[in-house]
Amino acid sequence: MNQIKSSHLLISKAKLNHKQKIQYHNMIKKLILQFNHENSSSLSKRNYQRIICSIDYICLQSFLLHHNYQDSIQNIFNEGLSVLEIKKDEALTKYQKLVQDSYLYRLSQYNEILQQLHEYLYALNTPFRIFRYAFVHHDLDYPLLDGLPLYHDMYHKKGLDLVNEYMDRLILENQFIHYFEHELDDFYDHFEHFMQCSYSDLQINLCETVLIQFAGNYFINQKLSILFEDEIDSSLLNHLDYVKKTDEFYQTMQQIFPLDIVHYLSKNKNQLILKFTQMKNNPNAFLIHSQRSKVNVILQDDHTFSSFEKFLDEFSHSDCRVQLLLQSSLNIYEISEIFQNDLTYEEKINYLQDIPLSQLALLIQLNYPELFIFHQQFSLNIHEFDHNDEFSAALQITLEAKNKYQIKQLEYLLNHLEIKK
Repeated sequence: MNQIKSSHLLISKAKLNHKQKIQYHNMIKKLILQFNHENSSSLSKRNYQRIICSIDYICLQSFLLHHNYQDSIQNIFNEGLSVLEIKKDEALTKYQKLVQDSYLYRLSQYNEILQQLHEYLYALNTPFRIFRYAFVHHDLDYPLLDGLPLYHDMYHKKGLDLVNEYMDRLILENQFIHYFEHELDDFYDHFEHFMQCSYSDLQINLCETVLIQFAGNYFINQKLSILFEDEIDSSLLNHLDYVKKTDEFYQTMQQIFPLDIVHYLSKNKNQLILKFTQMKNNPNAFLIHSQRSKVNVILQDDHTFSSFEKFLDEFSHSDCRVQLLLQSSLNIYEISEIFQNDLTYEEKINYLQDIPLSQLALLIQLNYPELFIFHQQFSLNIHEFDHNDEFSAALQITLEAKNKYQIKQLEYLLNHLEIKK
Protein backbone atom coordinates (compact mmCIF):
# COMPACT_ATOMS: atom_id res chain seq x y z
CA MET A 1 0.00 0.00 0.00
CA ASN A 2 1.29 3.45 -0.89
CA GLN A 3 1.91 5.74 2.06
CA ILE A 4 -0.02 9.01 2.06
CA LYS A 5 1.87 12.03 3.34
CA SER A 6 -1.16 14.22 3.95
CA SER A 7 -3.62 13.58 6.74
CA HIS A 8 -6.29 14.59 4.19
CA LEU A 9 -5.39 11.56 2.04
CA LEU A 10 -5.05 13.66 -1.12
CA ILE A 11 -3.54 12.11 -4.21
CA SER A 12 -1.51 15.27 -4.84
CA LYS A 13 0.29 14.51 -1.55
CA ALA A 14 0.56 10.73 -2.01
CA LYS A 15 3.76 8.78 -2.72
CA LEU A 16 3.09 7.76 -6.31
CA ASN A 17 5.31 5.42 -8.29
CA HIS A 18 7.05 6.67 -11.46
CA LYS A 19 4.31 5.44 -13.79
CA GLN A 20 1.56 7.01 -11.66
CA LYS A 21 3.40 10.34 -11.59
CA ILE A 22 3.43 10.44 -15.40
CA GLN A 23 -0.27 9.52 -15.48
CA TYR A 24 -1.06 12.17 -12.89
CA HIS A 25 0.68 14.98 -14.82
CA ASN A 26 -0.92 13.84 -18.08
CA MET A 27 -4.32 13.99 -16.40
CA ILE A 28 -3.62 17.57 -15.26
CA LYS A 29 -2.74 18.57 -18.85
CA LYS A 30 -5.88 16.87 -20.16
CA LEU A 31 -8.13 18.63 -17.64
CA ILE A 32 -6.51 22.01 -18.33
CA LEU A 33 -7.51 21.64 -21.99
CA GLN A 34 -11.00 20.53 -20.97
CA PHE A 35 -11.28 23.49 -18.59
CA ASN A 36 -10.35 25.83 -21.48
CA HIS A 37 -12.72 24.11 -23.93
CA GLU A 38 -9.73 22.69 -25.86
CA ASN A 39 -8.65 26.23 -26.83
CA SER A 40 -5.57 26.74 -24.69
CA SER A 41 -3.13 25.01 -22.34
CA SER A 42 -2.44 28.13 -20.28
CA LEU A 43 -4.17 28.71 -17.00
CA SER A 44 -4.19 31.14 -14.08
CA LYS A 45 -2.70 29.97 -10.80
CA ARG A 46 -6.15 30.06 -9.20
CA ASN A 47 -7.74 27.86 -11.87
CA TYR A 48 -4.75 25.51 -11.85
CA GLN A 49 -5.29 25.03 -8.11
CA ARG A 50 -8.97 24.41 -8.79
CA ILE A 51 -8.05 21.54 -11.11
CA ILE A 52 -5.65 20.04 -8.55
CA CYS A 53 -8.34 20.26 -5.86
CA SER A 54 -10.88 18.66 -8.23
CA ILE A 55 -8.55 15.71 -8.94
CA ASP A 56 -7.84 15.35 -5.22
CA TYR A 57 -11.52 15.36 -4.33
CA ILE A 58 -12.56 12.89 -7.06
CA CYS A 59 -9.71 10.45 -6.36
CA LEU A 60 -10.37 10.65 -2.62
CA GLN A 61 -13.76 9.02 -3.24
CA SER A 62 -11.94 5.95 -4.57
CA PHE A 63 -9.37 5.96 -1.76
CA LEU A 64 -12.14 5.87 0.84
CA LEU A 65 -13.32 2.58 -0.71
CA HIS A 66 -9.94 0.83 -1.02
CA HIS A 67 -7.63 2.79 1.33
CA ASN A 68 -4.85 2.90 -1.26
CA TYR A 69 -3.82 4.47 -4.55
CA GLN A 70 -2.32 1.33 -6.14
CA ASP A 71 -4.34 1.36 -9.37
CA SER A 72 -3.69 3.56 -12.40
CA ILE A 73 -4.54 7.22 -11.91
CA GLN A 74 -7.20 7.07 -14.62
CA ASN A 75 -8.93 4.09 -13.01
CA ILE A 76 -8.81 5.77 -9.59
CA PHE A 77 -10.25 8.93 -11.13
CA ASN A 78 -13.00 7.06 -13.01
CA GLU A 79 -14.02 5.13 -9.92
CA GLY A 80 -14.17 8.38 -7.95
CA LEU A 81 -16.48 9.83 -10.61
CA SER A 82 -18.73 6.78 -10.34
CA VAL A 83 -18.96 7.23 -6.58
CA LEU A 84 -19.82 10.90 -7.01
CA GLU A 85 -22.55 10.06 -9.54
CA ILE A 86 -24.19 7.88 -6.90
CA LYS A 87 -23.84 10.64 -4.31
CA LYS A 88 -25.31 13.12 -6.78
CA ASP A 89 -28.38 10.93 -7.29
CA GLU A 90 -28.77 10.65 -3.51
CA ALA A 91 -28.46 14.44 -3.23
CA LEU A 92 -31.17 14.98 -5.83
CA THR A 93 -33.53 12.71 -3.88
CA LYS A 94 -32.81 14.64 -0.68
CA TYR A 95 -33.30 17.94 -2.49
CA GLN A 96 -36.74 16.86 -3.74
CA LYS A 97 -37.69 15.98 -0.16
CA LEU A 98 -36.63 19.44 1.03
CA VAL A 99 -38.71 21.01 -1.75
CA GLN A 100 -41.73 18.95 -0.67
CA ASP A 101 -41.24 20.20 2.90
CA SER A 102 -41.15 23.86 1.90
CA TYR A 103 -44.82 24.29 2.87
CA LEU A 104 -43.71 24.03 6.52
CA TYR A 105 -41.80 27.28 6.25
CA ARG A 106 -43.10 30.81 6.26
CA LEU A 107 -39.49 31.86 5.78
CA SER A 108 -37.96 33.40 2.65
CA GLN A 109 -34.49 32.18 3.61
CA TYR A 110 -35.60 28.56 3.24
CA ASN A 111 -36.59 29.20 -0.36
CA GLU A 112 -33.25 30.89 -0.93
CA ILE A 113 -31.33 27.85 0.32
CA LEU A 114 -33.39 25.64 -2.00
CA GLN A 115 -32.36 27.87 -4.89
CA GLN A 116 -28.68 27.64 -3.85
CA LEU A 117 -28.89 23.85 -3.68
CA HIS A 118 -30.67 23.70 -7.03
CA GLU A 119 -27.95 25.75 -8.73
CA TYR A 120 -25.20 23.54 -7.33
CA LEU A 121 -26.91 20.25 -8.23
CA TYR A 122 -27.84 21.53 -11.70
CA ALA A 123 -24.15 22.27 -12.36
CA LEU A 124 -23.38 18.60 -11.68
CA ASN A 125 -25.36 17.67 -14.81
CA THR A 126 -23.20 19.79 -17.12
CA PRO A 127 -19.95 18.80 -18.92
CA PHE A 128 -18.16 21.11 -16.48
CA ARG A 129 -19.24 19.00 -13.47
CA ILE A 130 -15.74 17.57 -12.92
CA PHE A 131 -14.70 21.04 -11.77
CA ARG A 132 -17.82 21.58 -9.64
CA TYR A 133 -18.00 18.48 -7.45
CA ALA A 134 -15.53 19.86 -4.91
CA PHE A 135 -16.77 23.46 -4.84
CA VAL A 136 -19.96 24.96 -3.41
CA HIS A 137 -20.01 28.63 -4.38
CA HIS A 138 -22.88 29.51 -2.05
CA ASP A 139 -22.52 29.79 1.74
CA LEU A 140 -25.51 27.52 2.54
CA ASP A 141 -26.62 30.37 4.77
CA TYR A 142 -29.87 29.05 6.20
CA PRO A 143 -28.64 28.24 9.71
CA LEU A 144 -29.13 24.74 11.01
CA LEU A 145 -29.86 23.94 14.65
CA ASP A 146 -26.13 23.93 15.40
CA GLY A 147 -25.31 26.98 13.29
CA LEU A 148 -23.98 27.69 9.82
CA PRO A 149 -21.87 25.07 7.99
CA LEU A 150 -18.86 27.33 8.46
CA TYR A 151 -18.98 26.82 12.20
CA HIS A 152 -20.10 23.27 12.91
CA ASP A 153 -18.43 19.89 12.83
CA MET A 154 -19.39 18.99 9.29
CA TYR A 155 -17.15 21.71 7.88
CA HIS A 156 -14.28 19.28 7.41
CA LYS A 157 -16.34 18.07 4.44
CA LYS A 158 -16.47 19.91 1.14
CA GLY A 159 -18.30 19.98 -2.14
CA LEU A 160 -20.95 17.34 -2.71
CA ASP A 161 -20.20 15.68 0.65
CA LEU A 162 -20.85 18.98 2.43
CA VAL A 163 -24.11 19.47 0.53
CA ASN A 164 -25.28 15.95 1.36
CA GLU A 165 -24.43 16.39 5.04
CA TYR A 166 -26.20 19.76 5.14
CA MET A 167 -29.33 18.29 3.55
CA ASP A 168 -29.27 15.25 5.87
CA ARG A 169 -29.39 17.56 8.86
CA LEU A 170 -32.06 19.81 7.39
CA ILE A 171 -34.21 16.75 6.60
CA LEU A 172 -33.95 15.65 10.25
CA GLU A 173 -35.04 19.13 11.35
CA ASN A 174 -38.02 18.98 9.02
CA GLN A 175 -38.98 15.53 10.28
CA PHE A 176 -39.14 16.97 13.80
CA ILE A 177 -41.14 20.00 12.64
CA HIS A 178 -43.62 17.68 10.90
CA TYR A 179 -44.85 16.47 14.28
CA PHE A 180 -46.22 19.97 14.92
CA GLU A 181 -47.33 20.93 11.41
CA HIS A 182 -50.99 21.05 12.48
CA GLU A 183 -50.04 23.89 14.87
CA LEU A 184 -47.66 25.82 12.60
CA ASP A 185 -50.18 28.22 11.08
CA ASP A 186 -51.39 29.28 14.51
CA PHE A 187 -47.82 29.50 15.74
CA TYR A 188 -46.81 31.79 12.86
CA ASP A 189 -49.83 34.01 13.52
CA HIS A 190 -49.03 34.18 17.24
CA PHE A 191 -45.38 34.91 16.49
CA GLU A 192 -46.11 37.76 14.08
CA HIS A 193 -48.66 39.28 16.45
CA PHE A 194 -46.37 38.83 19.45
CA MET A 195 -43.15 40.11 17.81
CA GLN A 196 -44.86 42.69 15.59
CA CYS A 197 -42.88 41.59 12.53
CA SER A 198 -43.09 39.07 9.72
CA TYR A 199 -41.52 35.70 10.45
CA SER A 200 -40.29 35.51 6.86
CA ASP A 201 -37.99 38.49 7.40
CA LEU A 202 -36.02 36.86 10.20
CA GLN A 203 -32.83 34.83 9.87
CA ILE A 204 -33.61 32.21 12.51
CA ASN A 205 -33.82 28.47 12.55
CA LEU A 206 -37.40 27.16 12.61
CA CYS A 207 -36.42 23.87 14.24
CA GLU A 208 -34.80 25.70 17.16
CA THR A 209 -37.86 27.94 17.60
CA VAL A 210 -40.19 24.92 17.59
CA LEU A 211 -37.88 23.02 19.99
CA ILE A 212 -37.88 25.92 22.49
CA GLN A 213 -41.68 26.21 22.34
CA PHE A 214 -42.07 22.46 22.75
CA ALA A 215 -39.61 22.34 25.67
CA GLY A 216 -41.37 25.29 27.34
CA ASN A 217 -44.72 23.54 27.10
CA TYR A 218 -43.20 20.38 28.52
CA PHE A 219 -41.58 22.24 31.45
CA ILE A 220 -44.71 24.23 32.31
CA ASN A 221 -47.72 22.22 31.14
CA GLN A 222 -46.35 18.70 30.45
CA LYS A 223 -48.01 19.20 27.09
CA LEU A 224 -46.84 18.02 23.64
CA SER A 225 -47.49 21.30 21.85
CA ILE A 226 -45.75 24.43 20.60
CA LEU A 227 -48.69 26.73 21.37
CA PHE A 228 -49.27 28.87 24.45
CA GLU A 229 -52.71 30.45 24.54
CA ASP A 230 -52.06 32.61 27.59
CA GLU A 231 -49.20 34.47 29.17
CA ILE A 232 -46.85 32.36 31.24
CA ASP A 233 -46.54 32.65 35.00
CA SER A 234 -42.80 33.12 35.58
CA SER A 235 -43.06 31.50 39.00
CA LEU A 236 -43.61 28.18 37.20
CA LEU A 237 -40.06 28.41 35.84
CA ASN A 238 -38.22 30.14 38.67
CA HIS A 239 -37.46 27.10 40.80
CA LEU A 240 -36.87 24.44 38.15
CA ASP A 241 -33.63 22.49 37.98
CA TYR A 242 -33.06 23.03 34.25
CA VAL A 243 -30.28 20.48 33.90
CA LYS A 244 -32.43 17.76 35.45
CA LYS A 245 -35.57 18.93 33.65
CA THR A 246 -33.82 19.01 30.29
CA ASP A 247 -32.52 15.47 30.83
CA GLU A 248 -36.10 14.37 31.53
CA PHE A 249 -37.27 16.23 28.43
CA TYR A 250 -34.85 14.41 26.14
CA GLN A 251 -35.71 11.06 27.75
CA THR A 252 -39.37 11.75 27.05
CA MET A 253 -38.54 12.62 23.44
CA GLN A 254 -36.91 9.20 22.99
CA GLN A 255 -40.35 7.69 23.59
CA ILE A 256 -41.99 9.95 20.98
CA PHE A 257 -39.53 10.56 18.16
CA PRO A 258 -37.13 8.34 16.19
CA LEU A 259 -33.72 8.08 17.86
CA ASP A 260 -31.87 9.76 14.97
CA ILE A 261 -34.01 12.87 15.46
CA VAL A 262 -33.48 12.87 19.23
CA HIS A 263 -29.72 12.38 18.78
CA TYR A 264 -29.61 15.34 16.41
CA LEU A 265 -31.71 17.57 18.69
CA SER A 266 -29.49 16.68 21.65
CA LYS A 267 -26.73 18.75 20.01
CA ASN A 268 -28.72 21.75 21.24
CA LYS A 269 -29.07 20.49 24.82
CA ASN A 270 -26.66 22.92 26.51
CA GLN A 271 -28.06 25.88 24.57
CA LEU A 272 -31.57 24.87 25.64
CA ILE A 273 -30.53 24.81 29.31
CA LEU A 274 -28.89 28.23 28.92
CA LYS A 275 -31.93 29.67 27.12
CA PHE A 276 -34.38 28.64 29.85
CA THR A 277 -32.02 29.73 32.61
CA GLN A 278 -31.93 33.19 31.01
CA MET A 279 -35.67 33.41 30.46
CA LYS A 280 -36.87 32.22 33.88
CA ASN A 281 -37.59 35.75 35.16
CA ASN A 282 -39.53 36.71 32.05
CA PRO A 283 -40.56 33.75 29.86
CA ASN A 284 -43.14 35.89 28.07
CA ALA A 285 -40.35 37.71 26.24
CA PHE A 286 -39.08 34.46 24.74
CA LEU A 287 -41.91 31.94 24.54
CA ILE A 288 -44.48 32.89 21.93
CA HIS A 289 -48.07 33.09 23.13
CA SER A 290 -51.24 34.51 21.64
CA GLN A 291 -51.59 37.42 24.08
CA ARG A 292 -49.51 40.58 24.17
CA SER A 293 -50.50 42.42 27.32
CA LYS A 294 -48.04 44.16 29.61
CA VAL A 295 -45.79 42.08 31.86
CA ASN A 296 -43.70 43.48 34.69
CA VAL A 297 -40.70 41.84 36.26
CA ILE A 298 -40.03 42.93 39.83
CA LEU A 299 -36.41 42.77 40.93
CA GLN A 300 -35.85 42.70 44.65
CA ASP A 301 -33.06 44.83 46.06
CA ASP A 302 -32.09 42.56 48.95
CA HIS A 303 -28.31 42.90 49.07
CA THR A 304 -26.63 44.52 52.05
CA PHE A 305 -23.88 47.10 51.77
CA SER A 306 -21.38 44.75 53.43
CA SER A 307 -22.02 41.95 50.91
CA PHE A 308 -21.51 44.43 48.08
CA GLU A 309 -18.23 45.59 49.64
CA LYS A 310 -17.10 41.98 49.97
CA PHE A 311 -17.84 41.36 46.31
CA LEU A 312 -15.93 44.51 45.28
CA ASP A 313 -12.87 43.32 47.18
CA GLU A 314 -12.99 39.93 45.44
CA PHE A 315 -13.68 41.64 42.12
CA SER A 316 -10.68 43.98 42.41
CA HIS A 317 -8.28 41.04 42.85
CA SER A 318 -9.76 38.82 40.16
CA ASP A 319 -8.16 38.02 36.81
CA CYS A 320 -11.57 37.07 35.37
CA ARG A 321 -13.64 40.08 36.31
CA VAL A 322 -16.24 39.79 33.56
CA GLN A 323 -16.91 36.14 34.39
CA LEU A 324 -17.13 36.96 38.09
CA LEU A 325 -19.67 39.70 37.41
CA LEU A 326 -21.69 37.43 35.13
CA GLN A 327 -21.91 34.81 37.86
CA SER A 328 -22.76 37.25 40.65
CA SER A 329 -26.17 37.68 42.30
CA LEU A 330 -25.87 41.46 42.53
CA ASN A 331 -28.88 43.61 41.82
CA ILE A 332 -29.05 45.72 38.69
CA TYR A 333 -28.02 48.96 40.45
CA GLU A 334 -24.86 47.38 41.83
CA ILE A 335 -24.05 45.81 38.47
CA SER A 336 -24.54 49.17 36.78
CA GLU A 337 -22.20 50.88 39.25
CA ILE A 338 -19.43 48.32 38.69
CA PHE A 339 -20.00 48.38 34.95
CA GLN A 340 -19.64 52.15 34.73
CA ASN A 341 -16.73 52.60 37.13
CA ASP A 342 -14.64 49.43 37.24
CA LEU A 343 -14.70 47.70 33.84
CA THR A 344 -12.39 48.57 30.97
CA TYR A 345 -13.92 49.33 27.58
CA GLU A 346 -13.07 45.84 26.29
CA GLU A 347 -14.58 44.28 29.42
CA LYS A 348 -17.75 46.35 28.92
CA ILE A 349 -18.13 44.95 25.40
CA ASN A 350 -17.53 41.38 26.58
CA TYR A 351 -20.00 41.76 29.43
CA LEU A 352 -22.80 43.25 27.30
CA GLN A 353 -22.38 40.52 24.69
CA ASP A 354 -22.66 37.73 27.28
CA ILE A 355 -25.51 38.86 29.55
CA PRO A 356 -29.13 37.74 29.03
CA LEU A 357 -31.32 40.10 27.00
CA SER A 358 -33.41 40.86 30.08
CA GLN A 359 -30.39 42.24 31.93
CA LEU A 360 -29.26 44.18 28.88
CA ALA A 361 -32.70 45.79 28.73
CA LEU A 362 -32.45 46.86 32.37
CA LEU A 363 -29.04 48.44 31.84
CA ILE A 364 -30.38 50.36 28.84
CA GLN A 365 -33.31 51.60 30.93
CA LEU A 366 -31.00 52.75 33.72
CA ASN A 367 -28.64 54.55 31.36
CA TYR A 368 -31.26 56.17 29.09
CA PRO A 369 -34.35 56.90 31.22
CA GLU A 370 -35.19 59.88 29.03
CA LEU A 371 -35.92 57.59 26.07
CA PHE A 372 -38.74 55.76 27.87
CA ILE A 373 -41.87 57.90 27.79
CA PHE A 374 -44.85 56.76 29.86
CA HIS A 375 -47.58 55.01 27.83
CA GLN A 376 -45.49 55.07 24.64
CA GLN A 377 -44.00 52.05 22.90
CA PHE A 378 -40.20 52.18 22.77
CA SER A 379 -38.62 51.30 19.42
CA LEU A 380 -34.95 50.34 19.56
CA ASN A 381 -32.77 52.57 17.40
CA ILE A 382 -29.03 52.51 18.10
CA HIS A 383 -28.65 55.92 16.45
CA GLU A 384 -30.66 57.50 19.29
CA PHE A 385 -27.94 56.70 21.80
CA ASP A 386 -25.14 59.12 22.60
CA HIS A 387 -22.00 57.35 21.37
CA ASN A 388 -19.60 59.65 23.18
CA ASP A 389 -19.43 57.47 26.29
CA GLU A 390 -18.09 53.94 26.64
CA PHE A 391 -21.45 52.37 27.51
CA SER A 392 -23.03 53.71 24.32
CA ALA A 393 -20.11 52.63 22.16
CA ALA A 394 -20.08 49.14 23.71
CA LEU A 395 -23.86 48.94 23.38
CA GLN A 396 -23.71 49.81 19.69
CA ILE A 397 -21.22 46.98 19.05
CA THR A 398 -23.43 44.59 21.03
CA LEU A 399 -26.63 45.52 19.19
CA GLU A 400 -24.99 45.28 15.78
CA ALA A 401 -24.11 41.65 16.60
CA LYS A 402 -27.74 40.75 17.39
CA ASN A 403 -30.09 39.32 14.78
CA LYS A 404 -33.55 40.76 14.05
CA TYR A 405 -35.27 38.25 16.32
CA GLN A 406 -33.05 39.16 19.28
CA ILE A 407 -33.63 42.89 18.64
CA LYS A 408 -37.40 42.29 18.68
CA GLN A 409 -37.09 40.35 21.94
CA LEU A 410 -35.03 43.18 23.41
CA GLU A 411 -37.63 45.77 22.34
CA TYR A 412 -40.32 43.68 24.02
CA LEU A 413 -38.30 43.57 27.23
CA LEU A 414 -37.61 47.30 27.13
CA ASN A 415 -41.35 47.95 26.93
CA HIS A 416 -42.36 45.45 29.62
CA LEU A 417 -39.66 45.28 32.27
CA GLU A 418 -40.11 47.39 35.36
CA ILE A 419 -37.57 47.71 38.18
CA LYS A 420 -39.14 47.86 41.62
CA LYS A 421 -37.46 47.71 45.01
